[in-house]
Amino acid sequence: MDHMETDLPDPQYHDTQRPTKKTRNTQLLHDEDVILTSPIPAIENAAKSGDSSLPPQNLEMTSSLRLATKQTESGENPDQTPAPLPLLENPQVLTDKNSHVVPIPCGPPKTDVNPICTDNQNENDENPTHTVTRSENIMEIDQQDALSTGTILDDVPTPKTYSQALTGDNAPRRKQNPELTTLIDKWTNQFRSELAELKETLFDATYWTREKIITAFDNPIELRNLIYHKMQTKPTLEYIPQAIKLKLKHKDRAFFRTFTRRHDTRPHHQLQFQELLNDAIAKYKQIHNAHLINKENKDQISDMLRKKLALDFWTNLDFTTIDTYEIARYTLYIAGFAKIKPTLDFDTIRTAADEARTKLLTDLPDLPENIPIQIQKILPFYLPLTNRKHVRAVAITLRQHYRFERLPDAYIADQREPLPELPEWLNKETRKLFPVKDRADLKKVYGYKQQLQQYYIFSKLPDSYFDLPPKKIPLPLTPQELTPCFRGQFPFFPRDADHFKEQVNKLRTVYAFERLPNDYLISKKRLPIDPNNLVLNTQFTFPITDQNTYTHFLQVIPRYYALPEPLPEAYISFNYTDKPELPTDPALVTKINLTLPIVTPKELVIAARALREHYFFRAIPKDWIQIPDKQTGINDNGFPATIEQLNQQIQQRNLPTKWKFPIDKQEEFPEAADFLRRTFLVETIPEFVFTISSFPPPGWDIFVNDNSTDTIMMETPKLNDGAIPTVLEQDQTNIIHE
Repeated sequence: MDHMETDLPDPQYHDTQRPTKKTRNTQLLHDEDVILTSPIPAIENAAKSGDSSLPPQNLEMTSSLRLATKQTESGENPDQTPAPLPLLENPQVLTDKNSHVVPIPCGPPKTDVNPICTDNQNENDENPTHTVTRSENIMEIDQQDALSTGTILDDVPTPKTYSQALTGDNAPRRKQNPELTTLIDKWTNQFRSELAELKETLFDATYWTREKIITAFDNPIELRNLIYHKMQTKPTLEYIPQAIKLKLKHKDRAFFRTFTRRHDTRPHHQLQFQELLNDAIAKYKQIHNAHLINKENKDQISDMLRKKLALDFWTNLDFTTIDTYEIARYTLYIAGFAKIKPTLDFDTIRTAADEARTKLLTDLPDLPENIPIQIQKILPFYLPLTNRKHVRAVAITLRQHYRFERLPDAYIADQREPLPELPEWLNKETRKLFPVKDRADLKKVYGYKQQLQQYYIFSKLPDSYFDLPPKKIPLPLTPQELTPCFRGQFPFFPRDADHFKEQVNKLRTVYAFERLPNDYLISKKRLPIDPNNLVLNTQFTFPITDQNTYTHFLQVIPRYYALPEPLPEAYISFNYTDKPELPTDPALVTKINLTLPIVTPKELVIAARALREHYFFRAIPKDWIQIPDKQTGINDNGFPATIEQLNQQIQQRNLPTKWKFPIDKQEEFPEAADFLRRTFLVETIPEFVFTISSFPPPGWDIFVNDNSTDTIMMETPKLNDGAIPTVLEQDQTNIIHE
């Protein structure tokens, strides 16, 4: 299908298997062993169409960082594994001494993997082992999985514990409360975001230059200091185009694999990357007063652009709003994107982040009223707590900023009732707020919910509280931003034109767009030239000689292969269609008006397409075709093919010129190029006409433009308990917000 082909030559890319995650033992939480992981969705391995003809394979990609991780996990060469850094704070276990105290995990937890206490849970439960697993793939982005679905996901496969292997799968398990899980995620994310707003010290970009950050990726002490500084300061506001930012946000490993030469299906991030590269090249030429630069300098600029985008995104992250697990994953992904070869593995990076975060924690006051006013204002709940069911969620949220063994008695005090299913049943204080009928009022919903929480218990507002008109939204810049009901369906393999239209129509029910970008599709592969290279569950003898075998072949051939019409003769040796064979005598061709002889390539294409609709054939007879051979030494646009032929034509035509090609002086390039355009009537001049020497390696100054915002380096006093911070005023005119 033309609409899903890419013209970009595409070497074979492979899906990469994640390394097995190692066990991290933390605090005891329940009576039984709990493994908290979730499975990775099955991703069909397929490469984009191009000139590659090999079947997909599963090969492990390696880098120095990946190798270090593999050695650590497999137990090989343990002496080369970086030693973990000493923790700044000892983990402690929350003991249950009072009726309203529940076990709380120590340290800033990853909220989406914490076990959830049910309403009827015995508060004197013994504490089991909480096992968390993790894995990372460290690769260069343009050497990774060709699938657009190659975004690094949070989900990981669930291994069995030793006790589960002994007792079997029938061991009793405590059910998790999904509403409480959602509430924990909501409160911790909201509290982290509000804590981030309280920071007033700006990132010191003078000390932490890009070169120093790259160096820190290889030194655990420097990396810990860098992360600690990031956690204390506001994120930078370096400009990154929106589509590129979203790809980096989702750790998309197919960033460069979805690039295409087709203008109408180029994804947004490709257009933005090319624009940044062109601007940088233009600035570099301006600095060196050059009209042309060679491939070496272009590659250097492209390499620096990758590093700039990666490091700017990393410094733009607010480390207060994400946990240490995500900090480690972003660090490893950014290193691969920027082609940085660090030696630290995932465990070492996460340990450094854990130490930095633990150092920032302060002791929880004994009474809730002693919490500083600015912290009380940003808490997503009221203290003392009036809903005993939320004790665990409150404790986990407070642990984002405070250190404590157990939640004090003074923090728990509950008299609210569940939220009614219909807004008509609300009390008179809140009944007038719902249902929300105007989209302009959606920005007020947060305030409405705050009012409802004073009287009712709920995790989210029911659909009956909204009566909004339907509205189509623009198609997201990347398929990872689709709504959950579509996210698992895109990108997709178009089986045929009808299937393609069906998927497009699905998107059009919710989104508004004209053309589907290339990164929403997984293009099919070409068949191997040798059919014996196919990896099939059924063995076939090629070429196929009967209809039954051909039908069975169509059933077992993987759907990521594009089947040409007709199939190559190496695959099948008979007419498997219901069309008659193409006669060798053109007079017997009666179903179309055929003009012979065929004298141009365009006429050949038109004739082949028309004949294909009515006849079966593999090639048009040669005596029907009389296309003249191309003149040697001349390109399609009439320009000489080599430098020798160029000088020879200038001499034969007695053209007045003062140049001898190739030209190696920059000041002569414009006038010489103008002479060649007028002489040969061409728009583009081939690079072999000029001999371009290398300039010095580019510096970071070529990326400075009006869209970037300089980071102000200022030190402010640290926040003391009870003191309200003064937020520094900055010029926000050039800051682009999401």
